Order: sequence, then C-alpha cells, then structure tokens
Amino acid sequence: MRVQPLSVVAPAPSGPDGVLDVPRRPAYRPLRLWAGRVPVLAVLAVLPLYGVWATLLATGGGDLAAQYAWAGFFARNPDSAYGLFWYGGTHTANYSVLSPPLMAMLGVRTASVLAGVAATWLLGSLLERTVARVPLWPAMLGALGLWANVASGRTTFALGLAFGLAGLLAVAGRPERRDRLTAGALGALLATLASPVAGLFLLVAGAGYLLDRRYAKCLVLCVPPVVVCASTALLFPFQGEQPMPAVRMLLPLLLSGAVLWAAPRAWRVLRGGAAVYAVGVVLTCLVPSPIGTNVERLAALFAPAVLLACLRGAAGSGDVRPSLWRVFVQRVSARQTSWWQTSLRRTAVRWAAAYRATARRITARRATNRRAGALALALALAASVAWTTTTTANDLRVTTSVPAWATHTGGVLAELERLDADRDRVEVVPARNHREAALFAPHAQLMRGWNRQLDVERGRLFYEGALDAPRYHAWLRQWAVGYVVVPDGTPDGPAEHEAALVTSGQDWLEPVWHDAYWRIYRVRDAEPLVSAPARVVRAGEAAVVLRVPGPGTVTVRVRYSPWLRAAGACVRPAGPWTELTVRRAGLYRLDSSYVSGPTDEDGCLPTEDGSQQDLQ
Repeated sequence: MRVQPLSVVAPAPSGPDGVLDVPRRPAYRPLRLWAGRVPVLAVLAVLPLYGVWATLLATGGGDLAAQYAWAGFFARNPDSAYGLFWYGGTHTANYSVLSPPLMAMLGVRTASVLAGVAATWLLGSLLERTVARVPLWPAMLGALGLWANVASGRTTFALGLAFGLAGLLAVAGRPERRDRLTAGALGALLATLASPVAGLFLLVAGAGYLLDRRYAKCLVLCVPPVVVCASTALLFPFQGEQPMPAVRMLLPLLLSGAVLWAAPRAWRVLRGGAAVYAVGVVLTCLVPSPIGTNVERLAALFAPAVLLACLRGAAGSGDVRPSLWRVFVQRVSARQTSWWQTSLRRTAVRWAAAYRATARRITARRATNRRAGALALALALAASVAWTTTTTANDLRVTTSVPAWATHTGGVLAELERLDADRDRVEVVPARNHREAALFAPHAQLMRGWNRQLDVERGRLFYEGALDAPRYHAWLRQWAVGYVVVPDGTPDGPAEHEAALVTSGQDWLEPVWHDAYWRIYRVRDAEPLVSAPARVVRAGEAAVVLRVPGPGTVTVRVRYSPWLRAAGACVRPAGPWTELTVRRAGLYRLDSSYVSGPTDEDGCLPTEDGSQQDLQ
C-alpha cells in the first residue's frame, strides 16, 4: 500500500511558533538558497541607513537629548541613584537600569547603531525560523521599522528590543529545554532592565504562549519583566503619566485586528498575542499610567513585517480535497470486472463530477474572498508602513536641524553662573526639539527636562488648557524656581502658552539679560530652595550642598527619595519634599549613592567628623 506524503494528507502547520516545534523547510526548492542568510541580508540592507543616521542625522535633538542627558549624568556621577537635574529629582532606574551605563561607555550613537543592527539580525533569524514562505521580505520590513526606531532617537528602547528579541529567539519554534528556557529568561530580564517598555511587550508574547498552553515559555518571558518592574517600583518609587488620547487607539487596534483576521489558524501564539495587545491598548487609554502612547510602538515597529508574512502565508494556502477525490476516482475507475462494479464506478464518477462542480464554485467564491481579503490586508499593510514612515520623517524633520540658539549657549550659561543660578532651580521653557534638556543639565537644576511622564505629573497645569499667570506664578514658587530662561526657537506643544506668557511681561518676572538667542528672567519673589535659616551653597545635578547655622530642621524642596542621604544628618520626608535634621552647624551634602544604599528607618546617617563634609 502506497503511503500518501504528509503534504497531501495533513499539511504541516507553519508560521510564527506554529503547532510543530520543528521548523518547516521552504516550500520551493530555489528559495532554499536563502536558508540561513535572511538575517545577514537584512543587516546588509540597512547598514547604509545606520551609517547615514549616525553621521548626518543624529545631531542630538528629540529623544536623543534625553539619551545624552542620562548618559552624561551617569558618566559624571556613576554612583548616584537619584538625579536632581530634572523635575526636582528622579531615579535613574525609573528611566533605565542598563542603558545609561551602556551609553556612557559606548557613546549614544554607537550604542544606538549596535542595538539596531543586533535587533535586525535577531528579528531576521526569528522570522527565518518561524515563517516558511520567503521570510526575507518580512525581515526587510522589520529591519526598516527597527531603523526607524533608532532614527527617532529611542536608544533605550532599541537596547531593550535587542535583548528581548534574543530572549524570544531562544524559545520560539523550538522544543522546551532547560538551556533554551534559561536563555529566554535572561533575555527577558536584560530587556526589562534596559527598557521597561520592551519588557512590557514581552508580556504580550508570553500571553500568546499562555493562550497556546505553553506554560514554560510563558513563564520565562513573563516572570522576569514582572519581577524587575515590581522591584524597581518598590526600591525606586515613581509616579508619572503618559497621555493617551482616544484617537491614538485607532491604528494599533486596526493593525492588531488585521493580524487576528489574516493570520492562519496554526499561528496560535501570534493570534493570541495580537488579541492580548488589543486589550492592552484599550486599557492603556482608559487607565492613566506611565505607558500611554508608548503602547503604539509594538504595532508601529512589527505590524508591517507580520502583516506581510500573513499576506504571503495566505497566498500559499490551498485545498487538498480535490486531489484526494481525483485519486479516489482514478482508483475506482480502474476496476471494471462486474456489472455492479461498473454501476458503482459510474455512480462514483457522477458524484465526483458533482463534487468537482461544487468545489469549483466554492473555490471561485473563496478566490474572490481571498482577493478581497488580500486587498484589505494589503491596505492594512500600507497603512502600517505609512504610519511608521511618516512618524519617523516628522521626527527627523524636527530633530535633525540644529537651531542657532543650541549652538550659542556660552553667553547664557556664563550669565547664569554670574547670577549664582546654581543656588536656585532654573526653568528653561522646553523647545520643540528638547535640546535644552541636555545642554543645561550639567550646569543647573532644571525644573523641566525631557520626560513626558514626569512633565505631566509635575507640570499638569501645562496640559489642562489655557495657562494663566496666577497659576504659573504659584507653580514657579512651589518648585523654588529662581530664573526662567526662554530660547529663541519654537517651543514644545505644552510649553507654547508658557513661552507666550513669559515673553509678554509679568510684574513678578524681571528681565535681567538677553542676547540674540536667549532671554533670562528673574522671579522676584522666588521661594528659596532651602528653608530659613539654612542657605544653599550649590545645587548641582547630583547633590545639594547647604549651610546650616545651628541645630534644627530645614526643608529642602527636592522630591523625597529613600536614597537621599546626608552624612551627620537625618533625612526624612516632609510631604512631597525632603526634611533635613541636624544636631550642629556646618555644611551638609544631600546626595544619593548605590553603594551606601537607602537610609535606615529614621533616615539618619552617621559620620565620623560630625556634620562637617568634604566638599571636594
């Protein structure tokens, strides 16, 4: 008896981590030439783009300003757990645990290119393993999406993606083994340490495995991000909100719905992940959180590659039942030994003819439906590609050109030094490209910087409609802002009213200096950074040095953190601020340290020489 080949009797499932854990061979013999070369070709295709970006487009604007600020802060203060250069205080770990040291050691542009190229290779390898029909073109689209992420300046997220794809590659499309699961868990851990958003997206993949009842793979992808985020929230308290307007849900929901509709049923992990992602998008819009519009990134980066893989997979699907009927009829027709066998043969032939006619009608209807479905899928693919390209083009248009005010900062920095602005907090009205966040961070404590979550949480008045003078004045006093600086450029969207209000003139704002690029205003009745009778000697990016004339308690208008400490003093919370209690007069340095760790329950830190500090 001749055994039918597997491809006729029961087609092996294909697709991202399909039912079988053994990867399928390519469907067509000529395409086997590409085996093992997809990641290499994808990397070679985008290497020139990375070269153009690193040499011509990466000028330090936009999200790159935040990367440069954090990398510079770590390079100058590697032991500081709490940065005072933005928003009255923020933990480095709330932004990223791994990316500041990596960017400080490698350089921001080098780290960006290495992360993007590594992620491209890993994504190509992942698609080559899990997509049977020509994974090269989906890998190319995915490579372009990863380059677009780097071009927009998201180095921290690019590092997280590289680690996350490495963890996913370790477990996807393979039987569960201890070494592979360990590698997957390590990748998920490093991804979350590099970028909490990347760790969040690994939860989507883990949820897909959970719905497919692959519990070990689900655990190795989900447990490390949850542990890292929970530990970070416990050790480094953080409050912030990323806005997410309802209209921003449309494209992510459209693309996740397209993946759900177009992906073959055998691609259960992918379909489950798309469904979980759609639910997450809705919850992110309804529940304020630090995630907000960051949830769009998964769809923007990977939807084009996934939809193209679905489109090509749908094009290769077919029905094998007509071929089985053809074999049956041929075998029955070959037997003509008696009248009843002849009658049976004729009946079978008539049934087969009727079946073929019905099959042709069904096939024609399915072909029409497939053409309509392919058209809808192609439109969704075009929408996803257009979304990514237009967003990246807009980012590059805003951030690539270097305005004159960004290259002429010597005068304004010298004047701020002459005014002793390092004893107060300085509000630099945010520009559209946010270069001021990195330019001023080493020289003054900025009230604002470039972190949208903290900007909303600590400057909510800028996001609640028209800004009026009394509220703005009260906000400046609340945060102990002594000087307001305005660049001669386009302000950020939420700062437009602020720039207009400052430049229009206010009784409580005194113009003290200007040149062709900058203006400085003094807040006449500014609240001091430290309550009387203490006074600030210097307020730097990592520490506040203050002089206390005698025993007592003073309030420092720095957001309290359990990592803040001062030798010879007790540091405790006083509402949102920090309270310093000393036993004798002297100089005290309020700073933070990973080595020393957070202070004890009463916030006291002893010192051998009393309260006198070594200010070197």
